[in-house]
Amino acid sequence: MNQAENSASLIPMVNRLDENLVRATLTDVEWERIICHLTMELDFSEKFDHSRPLDFYLVAAFHRANAKFKVDSIDGSTYHLSVNVTNPGYCLCIPTGTYFIYICQGEDILCSPQIGAESVAVKVAAFHVRQHDGADFALGVKEDVAAHDALGFV
Repeated sequence: MNQAENSASLIPMVNRLDENLVRATLTDVEWERIICHLTMELDFSEKFDHSRPLDFYLVAAFHRANAKFKVDSIDGSTYHLSVNVTNPGYCLCIPTGTYFIYICQGEDILCSPQIGAESVAVKVAAFHVRQHDGADFALGVKEDVAAHDALGFV
């Protein structure tokens, strides 16, 4: 099998972050063994197209999506998400690294959520510093670079 047959195809995405169609705040992070559960509050602009579903991706450096979150439930503007860090769907662990969350709609990147409370950052940091079943990663947001550095992430 050659490299082209073995690798996933690239999907061109449209960066629509500056349009502020969606604002999101990460309000809770919980761990259930190898499952990461996230709770997010979303705020939609009047221009947002509610007819198409949202997708939530765990994105590493160079904008590579290493996992897609499963939407467990939607309660109004509260989204409950989960991902299995040892097998997000392609029978491999999520690679070690620092990740961002991108909220997308089709091929449009709409939002990267803010961290809503210091306790959420501490929960993320606690998982980052301990090894758990060979998986070790941290979630980050662009607006929280100072907190990221203060928590000792490399």
